[in-house]
Amino acid sequence: MLLTAVAVAGAVVQQAVPSNASAAAPARHRDTPTSRLICSGHGTLTTDKPITNTTTTISGTGTGTIDKCFPKNGGPTNLVSGTIVGIGTGTGSCNAVGSYTGTATIVWYDGPNRTGTVVGTSRITTNGTQGVEGDPVDHEVVTEPDATASLDSSVFPGAAVTGSGFPTSDISDCAAGLSSVSGTFTLRFNELL
Repeated sequence: MLLTAVAVAGAVVQQAVPSNASAAAPARHRDTPTSRLICSGHGTLTTDKPITNTTTTISGTGTGTIDKCFPKNGGPTNLVSGTIVGIGTGTGSCNAVGSYTGTATIVWYDGPNRTGTVVGTSRITTNGTQGVEGDPVDHEVVTEPDATASLDSSVFPGAAVTGSGFPTSDISDCAAGLSSVSGTFTLRFNELL
């Protein structure tokens, strides 16, 4: 179940000194990241071979749109919507935890529904493996952060990315094989403050 993995593609936590901290004083960080931007969207993952009950290596391409973003805790207000494209490989099955390695590129817009001005891009790269778990019974796909990933962003540097997805296509008979899955997802961009 790689839909969310293609959409999310990785996580990284980079510590940054707050802009109001003095150069001599050590930076103080929270133990857990603080959400700065929360986005929702939808997309489709297409795989080179069907996902079944047997764990196998799968290559996938995901495309989607980021429909709405909400700034939190002083997060960026100019990232309103976007497009996302991801490619990668991983292991997956209907009933076991899988893994994913790949990249996703987000093109950000300052208007709703991908209107207005393009304000920048974010490229999320998973250099290790991203944990992915699908649950056909609960109709859910989740990913786990991977500290070996990196985020290269012209508009939101230093953020970590986590997410979850909910298939909108029927995955209840995954054992018969799924080569394409559509769904909604939520992305959370977090920073240590």
